[in-house]
Amino acid sequence: ADLPAHELLCCGFPCASFSRAGSMGCDMRLIRHVLSKLAPRTSQCVLLENTLNFPTVDGGRAMAEVLDLLRSQGFAHVQHRVVSLAPLTGLPQVRKRWICVAQRCAEPAYRFPDPLPKSQRLVLCDILLAQGKYLECCKIHRGGKPFVTDRVHRLWQVGCRGANKQNLRIYHRLGLGGTLTSRGAIYVWQDDSQVRLLTPRELARCMGYPDTFEIPSGRVVATKLLGRSIPPPLVEAIMRKWEPCGS
Repeated sequence: ADLPAHELLCCGFPCASFSRAGSMGCDMRLIRHVLSKLAPRTSQCVLLENTLNFPTVDGGRAMAEVLDLLRSQGFAHVQHRVVSLAPLTGLPQVRKRWICVAQRCAEPAYRFPDPLPKSQRLVLCDILLAQGKYLECCKIHRGGKPFVTDRVHRLWQVGCRGANKQNLRIYHRLGLGGTLTSRGAIYVWQDDSQVRLLTPRELARCMGYPDTFEIPSGRVVATKLLGRSIPPPLVEAIMRKWEPCGS
């Protein structure tokens, strides 16, 4: 009741309930609250973000409910799609997210941005700082010697630490890293024999936060908060194309 009238409402409702890596419990309580109680105070646009498989959750019924809620609140024009993070933002990580842009405009007034040219996209070596702790080669299960001589703007996995799980995979410094999760880490290939963990500050850079942004000192807490966040450059890229109705 105290929320002031506003033009733009952003909601990245928790994806753990919808992600394949999460509970798949399809908990719709927060997004129902947002769209039924808060969206009526939004005069122009609602921006929603969630995991890439949200459109298929519960046979598509979860997304259909969200779209119906938006339309019932007067958002006549609704666009949504799964977007890739690296081409839109230039950040050096592989992440796909479901994005929905809903406007009260009767006519289409929004289009999703075009991918950046490769010359404007980063790879892992661009966000590295001082060298961290190395791991000996005997602890690494290599996936073959990487023949990479120039930056590649795609996932480049060169091995893993034990089981081939997302949080144990090793990526080449001239390629893109895996999606940062709340419990995960990113290992980067340094040379032919060693790898190391990205530091919390490097993880923040990977998510698009400036070096002036304050993060907790502990790795576990910092990784959890960064992994749960939405990369700011993604929101910036999506909303750069937005213009208020009637402008």
